[in-house]
Amino acid sequence: MGQILFTGFLFFTSTLFGQTNCVIGNAENSNSIIYNEIEVDKIIDFTKYNAIFYGEGHVRDFEPEFKLNFIKHLNNKFGVKDIFMEISYSAAYFYNLYLQSGNSQILSDVKSIYSIGKYKSFWFNLYQFNKIKPDSLKTIIHGIDFERTEVFKLLENLKPRDILIPEYLKNTFNDISRLSRDTSLFAFDKPFETEFSKIKLALSNHENDFKLIYGHHFKTILSVLNNKTPITVKVIPRNKIWYKNLIEIVAENNIERFIGFFGAAHLNYENSTSLSVKLEHNKAFQGHILNITGIYHHFFSYGYIGSTPKIFEYGKNEKEIYDKYANKNCRATLVSTEKIHEKNINKKADYILFAKDIVVEY
Repeated sequence: MGQILFTGFLFFTSTLFGQTNCVIGNAENSNSIIYNEIEVDKIIDFTKYNAIFYGEGHVRDFEPEFKLNFIKHLNNKFGVKDIFMEISYSAAYFYNLYLQSGNSQILSDVKSIYSIGKYKSFWFNLYQFNKIKPDSLKTIIHGIDFERTEVFKLLENLKPRDILIPEYLKNTFNDISRLSRDTSLFAFDKPFETEFSKIKLALSNHENDFKLIYGHHFKTILSVLNNKTPITVKVIPRNKIWYKNLIEIVAENNIERFIGFFGAAHLNYENSTSLSVKLEHNKAFQGHILNITGIYHHFFSYGYIGSTPKIFEYGKNEKEIYDKYANKNCRATLVSTEKIHEKNINKKADYILFAKDIVVEY
């Protein structure tokens, strides 16, 4: 288990447990942040880490801008360009396509929390950042989660318009075309799983035909249709396949260092299936893993399932620990878990980032 990252809110520096802990300012009268790389570098020696994880709360305001600045920082100073996210293979394809073209219509093809709200600015600014980078340092997005409805748009968009479809596959490709236009379908709907399974079966039975149809895109299609991550909100079944997917992508692309943004539950050191634990058994990453997790105050969570948006003051059973360790003068406070003795918090991550998601009400 390694060292750290963190972020904070301030126009001055303060100390907690003898450690500078405010490294991000908050823009006046807004929810924007002012990221201070110099202060972050006083806390972290990123050269020690090959896998740098941040455990998200899937919150609305703080995370998109923080993640953008964190990516830019690690790319500029340490050359880290590979970004793993809690998205599918097909979503990663579309996000990378957007980063190459800047065509905002592409973002609307992905049904994800990472395509709405402040993430629109996240992608636009990452696109602008990438434009001035040499190809060797342009950021690349990787997905390892289960496929969602954008998979049908991928299958439709990558099929050449004038390609001849065998008679025995016409129904399959008619279904793909129909499903690519269906805006009412969601990944957790039973019809989605049924329809997707039919297409995967068609690939299994007619792989050579799919190879001829998709040509140089076949490798992308194969990775999508062979993605075994189960469609579920449960952590452990997804973790087990995530690790396999991640290691395959790392090996195939010769990735030596990466950033990973995933829900905090998927990175918890207490869970033997979590990515941060499983990677400790991999020689390339053993002893070089950094795991930071966010604990939020006054936050809007995209993970909340309800009829209307809801702002939470604290996460479940987190008020006491937040109030004790968060610097009230900061937008966010980073604390080493070695300094926190409550609730076995050191078994969750290396550092906790205590952050206020919403500062200025809308």
